[in-house]
Amino acid sequence: MKIGIVMYGGASLSMGGGAERRFARVVEYLVSQENEVYLYVNKQLEKEIVNLIGPNIKQNIVSYDDYNGSKIEILKFNIWVQKQIIKDKIDIVHLPLIQKSLIPFYKFLVFKRIPFVITVALYYFSTNDKLDLMTKVIGKYLFKHAKTIDSLYESFRNSTYGIKHKNKIRVSPCSFTDYKRYMPTEKENIITFCGRFIESKNPMLFLKAINKLKKNVRKGWEFHLVGGGKLEPVLKKFIIENRLEESVYIYSTRKTQEVLSKSVIFCSLQKNENYPSQSLLEAISCENAVIATDVGETNKLVNPSNGILISGKNVTELTDGLELLMKDIDLRSKLAKKAKESCKKNHRVEIFAEYLIEIWTELYEVTKR
Repeated sequence: MKIGIVMYGGASLSMGGGAERRFARVVEYLVSQENEVYLYVNKQLEKEIVNLIGPNIKQNIVSYDDYNGSKIEILKFNIWVQKQIIKDKIDIVHLPLIQKSLIPFYKFLVFKRIPFVITVALYYFSTNDKLDLMTKVIGKYLFKHAKTIDSLYESFRNSTYGIKHKNKIRVSPCSFTDYKRYMPTEKENIITFCGRFIESKNPMLFLKAINKLKKNVRKGWEFHLVGGGKLEPVLKKFIIENRLEESVYIYSTRKTQEVLSKSVIFCSLQKNENYPSQSLLEAISCENAVIATDVGETNKLVNPSNGILISGKNVTELTDGLELLMKDIDLRSKLAKKAKESCKKNHRVEIFAEYLIEIWTELYEVTKR
């Protein structure tokens, strides 16, 4: 059974790309278990994956050199990947993301009746809101024609998009990260926010909470916003206007691992869903005490016994949570260790890999009858 996982990407995985990171890691594990699983990606994404995982994964990456990522090159990638999966005699295609750039490939899969699995990694398909028209159309098309729908969210089953396809929906049992790579080092008084600087990630809430902290509480602490996105100019302006430059640092970096290993508190403040955030799992693996918004299925990773949950609707909640953890070293350590213990037990690559093999095997056996 040969599996082809197809993705197209351009942005740095250090500033996002949770689905890409998750599937790159599971492919690395599956290959180590002698499974025939291959990543079909463009050259830029290959570089990001190799940077994240290491050079050994290259033997199971089939890539297309897309040069500049222009519309013409994206179209050429679609044509290339169609020919490549036929040439390589791929039995099942898995799509970790719903991507507008791959529309020609999706139509090819349906036309050629190639069995495929689609992963629902976008929480908005469970809540029925905030989706642009094109994404809705593509999603409906893929859900209709996929042989199996792999959803990260249990709530997708009863959503507008999922309820018609209940019989072919499977729910991922967990998320995971590389616990051996993301390890704590010597800790410093650093509080971190990692992710794309967009409204749904809530980076401004982080800054407003910092600004509300009394100066004597902030003294001796650093606050790091790591990522990039359209809100970056607004965030930088806020930092300057409120004279926070001495303690607040905002930057894009490929050294997320280094920052998380040194920081002691991590804020995951998404407005709709923190699960299955790779940045959150990486922070937990590095033994950061977590403050997270209590939304969606966040409690699969963070709950009142191993972190601080807030509504995210007012700044005071976050400020109070930060102050509590900044002053109480023992509480920080206790929450960080409990969260890591829970995640290492319940969110492992072995569990996710076994689940994927199960749904691929089930589909393979059906299609070969």
